[in-house]
Amino acid sequence: MHPKPRALLEHLGVLGAYALLAVLLTYPLAFRLSTHLPGDGGDTNIFVWNLWWIKKALTELRTSPFWTDYLFYPEGVSLIFHVLAPFRGLLGIPLQALFGLVAANNLMLLLSFTLSGYGTYLLIRSLGAHRHAAFIGGIIFAFCPYKFAHLLGHFDLMSTEWLPFYALALVKLTDSPDKDRIGPPLRCAGLLLLIALSSHYYLFYALIFTGLFAAYRMRTRGFQAFWKRDRRGLATALGLFLIGYGPVLVLAWIELQGWRLEITHGRGGVTGFQADLLAFITPSPLHTLLGPLVEPINVRFKGGIAEATVFVGYLPLGLALVAIATLRRSEPWVRFWSLSLLAFFLLSLGPFPRILGHHVKPILLPYQLIMRAPILNNFRVPSRFDIMVMLCIAVLAAFSCDRLLKRVEGGVRRALVFLGIALTVAFEFLAIPFPTFSPSVPTIYERIASEPGPFTVLQVPLGWWDGIRQIGTFSPSFLSYQTVHENKIVGGYISRVPDAKIQALAARPLLRKILELQGTNLPPDIIHDQPGGTPIDDLAALQVRYIIIHAPFSRAPVRDYVEGTLPVEKISEENGVVAFRVTLQAGK
Repeated sequence: MHPKPRALLEHLGVLGAYALLAVLLTYPLAFRLSTHLPGDGGDTNIFVWNLWWIKKALTELRTSPFWTDYLFYPEGVSLIFHVLAPFRGLLGIPLQALFGLVAANNLMLLLSFTLSGYGTYLLIRSLGAHRHAAFIGGIIFAFCPYKFAHLLGHFDLMSTEWLPFYALALVKLTDSPDKDRIGPPLRCAGLLLLIALSSHYYLFYALIFTGLFAAYRMRTRGFQAFWKRDRRGLATALGLFLIGYGPVLVLAWIELQGWRLEITHGRGGVTGFQADLLAFITPSPLHTLLGPLVEPINVRFKGGIAEATVFVGYLPLGLALVAIATLRRSEPWVRFWSLSLLAFFLLSLGPFPRILGHHVKPILLPYQLIMRAPILNNFRVPSRFDIMVMLCIAVLAAFSCDRLLKRVEGGVRRALVFLGIALTVAFEFLAIPFPTFSPSVPTIYERIASEPGPFTVLQVPLGWWDGIRQIGTFSPSFLSYQTVHENKIVGGYISRVPDAKIQALAARPLLRKILELQGTNLPPDIIHDQPGGTPIDDLAALQVRYIIIHAPFSRAPVRDYVEGTLPVEKISEENGVVAFRVTLQAGK
């Protein structure tokens, strides 16, 4: 067979194998593609809302998706510091048109597993390893417990696929002939842009990786050679990236001007989200068989399942350590990935080590620098560096596999060894059946969806939440409901919101009254704020047409107030959800 068709078949086979593994190892997600979402609710609703909002903003409203008044109405809110993941949203537009919102989200998640494996495979192959070893490396990275932990609801962090592709582009950039001056930098810039449009965290990690890579090239080639050969390509790549990402950076800078010190100085600590040393060698609580056995250990780790799960696998770790011990002198790339592994491992530990939940504060770690750096200190979850730890381990383990498989004589024996390693890794990472839920929506929202708008829906419990500060109570399910009724809501939950914006909303007469009746302890700055107007004036100003009260407040003082004081009529009451239609016309 001609080399080109053979190579094409190889790549199609690898993609197909990773796609099959994605279906099997996320079971039953692929078999509930249009009806269920992974996780148990919570943050899942945010990322489904993101897909819906980007499509609505771009295709219906013809406006920027980086700002909305469909949440936090009437103040509106910038989404520039939100986990919007714009690239997922753009890809989701045609997928939603073809398959619907839920299926579009799930298809992109399955694709992230497939492409993460394939990108790692290509990266390892470019470093000189055999395809069987590269395939195992792809399994280690694509299906690591970190990914399954964040599959519970952090879908921006599922976009790991661009990291190995970017690492590959950096390798090719510095290995390319001098005459090819634009192609490799353009690929690097494009992939870095995809990373930036998928996750702020991963952009930060990719830039750190770029610095480590440049330092390695400078060390191995000498400063003069690096300056003459590699500096131009890297500078061109970063320049092209800044051109492409420039509009987002400008919007971010404008938004920063209204934040006072909240973003610049950071809000909230990191000590609840640093990786525990023992967590790296403790199987995930999601593991099919081992999870219950190690539960007494996992409950000692802080940050919840999503942020505390950093298990690297015993076999991958062993293979990586063998590569470091035996191959670092003979394989230059092993040295680089070993140093990168050390760097990202130390960063994942946070400002100081922690063992079984106990801090070892006398030992200060490099993350101390990030904690003290303006803007950067908003990257509050050091344990997420584990994804870069897993990429390094995947590459190093592949080098060990490559050396091992070359020593095995006979095609059948070699295939059995390969299969044994692959199955062992898959078992160590096994998390099936993966939890899923059906996003049910109260029937009142379907009824509201049939009415022409625009108008506002006021929901109780009422509240605003930005992942750090919360006033009142906001159910993330309200975001899912909004994708059905498609009207503005007063509450909201996004990643970052200026305190002043939440305070302005909570101080409004009607909203403040509801907060008090539902038992919210208001901060002093809101208690002392006395804006003019009455709750009924506020009802008209907010353009509220429906007030929906959810249990347990459907049998509480807030309902008595709405029903007895405001100009409303009850239109439905079902399954703990009571709905009122406002009879007051706007402006009267």
